[in-house]
Amino acid sequence: MKKIRIGVIAAAGKGTRAYPRTSFIPKPLFVIEGKSILHRNVELMVKTFGIEKVYVLVGHLKEQIISEIEHIRTVLPKVVIEPVNWTERGLASDVASLEKLIHEPFLTILGDEFYYRTDHDIFLKVLKKHPKMSASIGVVKTSLLSRIRKNYSVVLENDKILNLVEKPENPPNELLGLGSYFFTPEYFEFFKKTPASAKSGVIEITDVISVCV
Repeated sequence: MKKIRIGVIAAAGKGTRAYPRTSFIPKPLFVIEGKSILHRNVELMVKTFGIEKVYVLVGHLKEQIISEIEHIRTVLPKVVIEPVNWTERGLASDVASLEKLIHEPFLTILGDEFYYRTDHDIFLKVLKKHPKMSASIGVVKTSLLSRIRKNYSVVLENDKILNLVEKPENPPNELLGLGSYFFTPEYFEFFKKTPASAKSGVIEITDVISVCV
């Protein structure tokens, strides 16, 4: 089974859904029970996967994010944490910008998603079952279709991804796609083959995954 040693946390966005608070504090720095969401997600990567190096994509109010990275380094001194500037062309492009830095399987998590009693270890179970897979995603079942409309829908057949749709008007089921992804370096080649979305004008990460699978 591939070992996951590299993590990527996307902490660059403007967090418009949490405006106006995010106009002066990045959403990844929202504090929950004494720790920022960013801190919690770095810990999640380390404790669940044994990740040794984390690239943090920074942009909006990046000085605050970098300051928090320095704090996290003091708490988790064995983990290498490096900030990397975003592309401002969406998550898929931000991840693709790391091509020269990443040459092995890696986990990506949105820096503003808070996970409570997470079961991210399922990624490892699926990877053990399908060691040749190029991509995997986190999903959760929800009866609130409005949440899916704001994120992305997922159609599965057993463990296999059949279809992903970014911000669907009519979600096909109750599966909500989360901001947690496993990729191999093949991601970078699949990204180059993926056209920009007609709706958003940027390459969507869901479209890249659809090419992967």
